[in-house]
Amino acid sequence: MIPRSVHFPAVTLAAALVLSSGMAQAQATAVPEALFREGKKLLEEGRYVETCPKFAESERLDPSSGTLLALALCHEKLGRTASAWAEFNEVVTLARKQAREDRVTVAREHAAALEPTLSYLTIHTADVGTALQLSLDGQMLGAAAVGVRTPVDPGEHEIGASAAGKRPWKESVTVGAAHDDKTIEVPSLEDAPAPPANPPPSNQVPTANVDAGEPVAAGSFTRTAGIAAIGVGIVGIGVGGFFGVRAFSRWSDRNDGCPTSTTCTHDGKIAGDDAQSAATISTIAFAAGAALSAVGVYLVLTSRSGARRAVTAAPWVSGARGMSIGADF
Repeated sequence: MIPRSVHFPAVTLAAALVLSSGMAQAQATAVPEALFREGKKLLEEGRYVETCPKFAESERLDPSSGTLLALALCHEKLGRTASAWAEFNEVVTLARKQAREDRVTVAREHAAALEPTLSYLTIHTADVGTALQLSLDGQMLGAAAVGVRTPVDPGEHEIGASAAGKRPWKESVTVGAAHDDKTIEVPSLEDAPAPPANPPPSNQVPTANVDAGEPVAAGSFTRTAGIAAIGVGIVGIGVGGFFGVRAFSRWSDRNDGCPTSTTCTHDGKIAGDDAQSAATISTIAFAAGAALSAVGVYLVLTSRSGARRAVTAAPWVSGARGMSIGADF
């Protein structure tokens, strides 16, 4: 039976959903705005290392030509010339669509000033015909990027290469602050070591030979299984105790609501049903917990024996409730 407290009118539920949606939208707008304001404050204080991540996260959450322009200005202050140059050019495209000519003018002027100072990196490889995968600072590069003179931020960069059946290759290069032009050659990748001639099937699980002198390993497993069974059994007994107490409590409520065998209130009937359900769960949980605990004790006590054994335990309900246990030797 469904509690009366969950029967809400459809109008109330719909209103709650609309209110929740509106609050979520307001929250989604508030976070990027707060990040932008904090970044603007840090920018004015000259704390550029802290500023750029604020603008970057604000732009990720709520893309805007204004936020992107602020991020580009911050990267320019940090000396990340290639990043700033690319962002200024992107601002020009976005601001034109938004009819923000003021931003277009600022972004174009800064991009033009940065372009003569850019440093470049060119990647060449001898394995053009192979399925080679290249990366620059962890970002994958398409085949079209090979041999292209690409603007990069000054500093250290890591180039990686990999291919099926080959050893991965990696190398770092440091690019100067302005007008630097570096080229790196990716060598032909070495073959990776050949796999074992007859590897075991991946879905085959090694089995222990209990008849060939491995009683210690088998005993250890049996002991571990026994301890686990005892733990689960104790939990079952605890669950049985909980529902037993609940059964007594609800039966008391039932007696209060049913002063005679023919006179029962609605709450009294519900309490009686709850008491019976709790009593059933309590009986099964007690039986299962006791049985598992017994099995666990048995496994722990016999874990040092080399004999083969199998123990099964299963609950049964047929008129009375309990647990059946079996053991094979």
